Order: sequence, then C-alpha cells, then structure tokens
Amino acid sequence: MIRHLQVTTKTDTATLTLAEMGDIIANKGTAFTITVVAAAGYTGLWYYFINIGAGTVTVAEDGVGTLATLLQNESCLIIDDGTTWHTGAVQVQTHAALTEAHGATGAVVGTTNVQTLTNKTLTSPVLTTPLIDDSDAGITVTSADQTHATPVATIPDIVDAADEFVMKDTAQTLTNKTLTAPVLGAATATSIDIGGTTLIASRTITIDTGAAFNIVLAAASGDDFTVDTTKLIVEGDSGNVGIGITPTEKLQVSGNIFLTTDSQKILFGTGKDMSIYYDGTDGFIKTDEIAASDLRITTGAAKTLELDTAVYKDINSAGYLLTRPTSSAPDIDTFVDKNGADTAIPTYAFAVDQYVSGGFELQHDYKNGTNLVFHVHWQGIAAPTGTDNVQWRLTYIVCRDGVVLEPAVTIDSPDTVFDTQYECVRTDFAAIDGTNFLVGDQFMFNLWRVAATGDAYAGDALIETAGIHVQVNTLGSRGITTK
Repeated sequence: MIRHLQVTTKTDTATLTLAEMGDIIANKGTAFTITVVAAAGYTGLWYYFINIGAGTVTVAEDGVGTLATLLQNESCLIIDDGTTWHTGAVQVQTHAALTEAHGATGAVVGTTNVQTLTNKTLTSPVLTTPLIDDSDAGITVTSADQTHATPVATIPDIVDAADEFVMKDTAQTLTNKTLTAPVLGAATATSIDIGGTTLIASRTITIDTGAAFNIVLAAASGDDFTVDTTKLIVEGDSGNVGIGITPTEKLQVSGNIFLTTDSQKILFGTGKDMSIYYDGTDGFIKTDEIAASDLRITTGAAKTLELDTAVYKDINSAGYLLTRPTSSAPDIDTFVDKNGADTAIPTYAFAVDQYVSGGFELQHDYKNGTNLVFHVHWQGIAAPTGTDNVQWRLTYIVCRDGVVLEPAVTIDSPDTVFDTQYECVRTDFAAIDGTNFLVGDQFMFNLWRVAATGDAYAGDALIETAGIHVQVNTLGSRGITTK
C-alpha cells in the first residue's frame, strides 16, 4: 500500500524533485509537461498524478520520453524500481450520473437538472417566475373536485384595490403599470409620461400628415428641449435657440454657419432690407434689397476699419503744380494729341538737366513701414529717332515732427523706352525702403531729367503727374499723429 506523503500542485511546465514525492495535482487550461528524474538509482520513488485542469498533461522521464498522457479528470501512478519507471493504468476521476435510487421507481430528481415531473404533489411550493406552457390552448385552472366546486383563480388583494388578469389577446385598459423594457408594436396613446432613458430602435419618428408636430415646453427656467445636452437647445422660458451652446440670444451658434449654395443670403430687417452673401467670386454687403440705404460701421474711439491685406493707392501731384527753380527750369509747353493737334493744356517740358520740386504727406491710410514707389507720368511729342530712352533722377528727404532731419537720398530710374510719337509713358523708380516711415511723414523731393544710359530721346518729356504708389490698410488713422 502506497502512503501519500504530501500534495503538490503544478500549474505549468515543471521538473519534479525527490522531495515532491507524493500526490501531484496538475491544473492548467492548456497543455503542458511534467518531467521526473531518470529511473536509475531511485528504487521506491513514486508519484501519483491527477489532472484537474482543461489542458492535457504529459508525464515524461528526463532524457527518455513520455510515461503517460492525462486528459482532464484522469490520473495515474508511476513507481521506480531502481532501473525503470512503471506506469499504472490511467483512471477517470468523474462519477457517472445517478439515474435511480434504491426503493424508488424512475429517475432521481436533481436540483439543477432540467426534468419533467409527472404525478407529483408539491406542498406549499415557492415558484419564482413560473411559466405555464399550455401550447396556446388557453390556461385552465382545474379544481380537485369539479362536481362540488367551481375552479377559481384568485388575484391577491393589492392595497385593497380590485384588479384583473391581463390577457394576451384581449383589449384592456391598464392603469398604474410600470413596464420594464417592453417591446411595443404599433401603439396609440393620447398622453405618455416617459421617464428615464428611452431608446427608439428604428431611430425614426414619423409624424402623421394633417397637422404640425408641436412640442410644448414648460415656461420655467431649465424647461428646455435639448439634443445631446448642448448640440441643440430650445429654452422653454425665453424661446432662445442655441446650437452647440447654451443661448443668451434668440439664436446663438458655437461654430461655423455654412450656406451650401453661392448667392444664398443672410437677410436683415423686417422687410428683408439688407443682405450679406457670396456669389462664388466676391462677397457682398447689399443695403438696397428693398430700398437704398446707407451702410454705417461703428468702430469706437481710436479704432478704424483695417484690411488684413493692404491695397495700393497713389499720392500724385499734377506736374504743372510742381515748383520750378530760377535756373535749370523746364520750359512750359502743351500736350499734343495723336493727330498732332495742340490740346492747349500746359505743363512743364523737360530737357536733360532740368528739374522741379515738390512734396506731400504720407496720408493717414498709409500702412506704416511699407515701401514707396516713386513714378513719373509723361509724354513725348517730338518723333523719336528709333528706340530712344528717357531717365529721371529723384533726390528726396523725409521729415518728421520732433525728429532731426536725415541726409537727402538720390536715386535714378531705369531707362524708359520711348519709340512712338505722342505716346504717354510711365517711369517707375525702384522701391524706396519704407521700414521706418510713418503716417504724417513729409516726403520732399527734387525731380530731374538726366541723360539716359542708352540712346537718349532728343525731344522734351512733358510731365503729366509725379508721385508715389503707397500701400494702405485703413480708412484713416486712429489718431491725428498715430496709425
């Protein structure tokens, strides 16, 4: 007889020690191997293996191979005779189901088995959610003695209130009933109080034709209609509507408003008098949808309308208004049209080394710190000899109130080609760095005609206007001397 010394549990691959001789309980959901020592020299060593896990257990001799394979609930004994391991028969540790008992006819009734009971009398049974399966024949309650008693199904008295059974196929009115997770087909109701969370599996509410679908909200603060908390809010007390936000105005939106078609308008005024829209190319503010009206923009003190992208304008002076010096002054002549007719409009006619003087202020719409491009508009009335050229020279200073004057700067224009008699031409100088220029600066200059680098035009250049291209970004400045 083997004496069980101890019990050892193994839950994964292992090699047994001599000290673990005894019962070995294997318990793992997947297959694994338990290895014992080689048999030589260990007479009387034994192990009794029991596999209670779902995984298959392989018992192997170290360096030799498999001694036994055990499925769940199988066991076996191995004994060492000093030379060889001897493996006993594999045994199953489960018991067969008990189907009968001594002195009783029929199957044994189990506490958890699904069984059909016949001819059984249950005294004061407690039934939890019983199901009467009548095979759709109707429930019949039968008295033990139908000759002397009519079968009666009694409904318990609930808080002294008379009640009745709810029948599957009978039209009945239910009062004070709580339905937990009901499945409703086509239902008709005049008023439903839905509490808690209500799920609509079809995700569709279809409203019958013929009348508006009116949701009536109470008038107290907080009596709101909401979609997913703040995705849509209609306040019961104020009527305010919010999209993505709790509203404080009649309509309040957190996010963009997108009109999906070009030329769709946002309209303003009781008569839809004004609109804002985009036509696919340009944006419009239209104040004459019904009748013409002004557009007023109030920016507040020391504020103005500012363009993020600056635009250009010119500050030009008529050439004939510029000042001629006492010497080296241009003559006075008149413009001539393409037919050679005298227009009788006078101006200065520049030969080489003649000049005029002028000046202007950087106006209040000027974008501070941007470059200036000085330019001259002129006409040649004498015929050119071919491809002739005209060049101009600009000497300028920039004055600012309260600041000492910097030295004058001189720059020359590139040659401007003149090859067609009576043509009007524009000469642009290179950009003047305006990094330090501000509104209110005074730009004073002398404008000379100088010898061209290429073939010089021999005729006079009749000045039309002279001035600068400037960038502007506001309607004016925020202060008299500050942008």
